[in-house]
Formats: sequence, structure tokens, C-alpha cells
Amino acid sequence: MKMIPPVVAETTNSPAERTIFKLLERTQLDRNAVALHSIDLPRHVYKRMGEIDFLVLSRAGLLVCEVKGGLVHRSDDGLWHYTNRYGESNSKAEGPYRQAGSAMWSLHNDLRERLDRRIFEQISFGYCVMLLDSELRSDSVDSPRDLTLDASDFAEARELSTPLRVLLARWQERNKTGDMSPEALDRIRNAIRGSFDLVPSLGTRSRTISTQLESLTEEQYEGLDWVETSPRLLLAGGAGTGKTLLALEIARREALRGSNVLLTCQSPVMPGSTSSRRRTWSV
Repeated sequence: MKMIPPVVAETTNSPAERTIFKLLERTQLDRNAVALHSIDLPRHVYKRMGEIDFLVLSRAGLLVCEVKGGLVHRSDDGLWHYTNRYGESNSKAEGPYRQAGSAMWSLHNDLRERLDRRIFEQISFGYCVMLLDSELRSDSVDSPRDLTLDASDFAEARELSTPLRVLLARWQERNKTGDMSPEALDRIRNAIRGSFDLVPSLGTRSRTISTQLESLTEEQYEGLDWVETSPRLLLAGGAGTGKTLLALEIARREALRGSNVLLTCQSPVMPGSTSSRRRTWSV
């Protein structure tokens, strides 16, 4: 499944979210399905700012996924207790199911204002909770087992197509909706996270100065999408069309994935180059 963004942000400190990212990346739903990571909700129904950990968009519907790693349990007083891998604990009155449900309704209300009625009424909204390291041993009204993926589901999982299809079908039945058209899904995706991409400029990366950003053109953005599914790619363009900038961004993303990257370029204007002879750069 296509991930947006295609790499985990460097600021993502949650090992659980990084694991889910890899599982979703290997998941195949329909050919139009995508998964969005870390969506801010500035128009949350009761918070100043909310967030969706992962949002799965497929023709079967939208699925808000709340991810919790470490140990999770609820005590007799109704509080939820979370313990991370370092043994640090904190307690909250708000549980993961309420987090997921309120995020779903916040997204629902926002999209209702952004989309025309014909598109909006095609959407099946749903949510689930992913407990990566804990098992849910009970089933209750406010922590339903059928809306949960827990440690038993993740034990040997390499992808999540089967449980996600079950969840999407369950929400379709509740919402009494069918599959959306590819065009509707594209409109919805752009309403949530538009198709633009800001990358650090060549000057910023080479000299480590300022925060100047250059926006990739739509054609360059499509080039980044092609790289995600093509082991080899040949792009041609005239001077100033952004070939070098695109190559640098591809190299940066591969490096963030942990790949060993070598970028070669023949140019008299590249940093450190005094002639047109070939030079080799490591990223």
C-alpha cells in the first residue's frame, strides 16, 4: 500500500508507529488504497488539537487507526494506564477507543464541509485500536474486541490485509455504504492531505543554512511516486527542470529507509566541482 509520506518522519519516536508503518507498507487492499501517517486535527470536536496516528483510505472506506505500544490496561477506577519500553508509566481518563472515535468524528465533520454532498455520502467512516504489545482479554461496550488488533494479531504478521478488510467491511455494514469510486477516493485524499511536497533546497542541504524550502512541481511529485514502485527509472529534461533536486530527494528518502545510497552527478556547478568531469557524492 502506498504510504503518505513514503518514509517515517525523523521526529516519530514511537517504535510501535514505526512497526505499523512497515506492516501497512506491505499491505495490499485495493489498487487505489493509501495510508496516511500522522494527521493533525486542528478542528477536533473537543480538543484544541488532535491527531490521527494512521488513516487507511481504500475504496471500502476510511479507517482511523489509533496505535498504542507497550503495556496498556484499565484499572477498576476506569483509568487507562500506559507503560512504555523503559518502564515509564502514565495514566489517563481518556482511553484509546475514545481517542480513535473522537478523531473519526472530527474528520467526519471537517470533510462534510470540504466535500460536495455526492462525494461525502459515499464515505464509510470507521476506526480501530492497535495494541501492539498488549492483549485485550475482555470485550465491553467502550473497548470492543471487534474493533481491536492486539498482540495476538501482530505476533507473526508481515502485513495487515486480512484484519483491515474485516474492519472495513464491518464499518461498511454499519454505515450502509458500498465501495467508493477511484475518483471520489482521490478527491477525499486531496481534501485531507493535498498533493504537494516541500523539500529542503540544494543550497540548504549543502551549506546547512536557513530554512528555505522549494516546492516540487506536480510532475516532479509524480516522479517520486514512480520511484516507489519502479526499481529503475530514467528521467530526461532540459536544464533547470529540477532533475538534480529530484535525485537528491530520492536519495534522501532512501537513506532515511536505511539504504546505502550513492549519488553520482556530472555538473560544473555542483558544490566542490571545478570542471565538468564526473564526481561522486555519498548521501
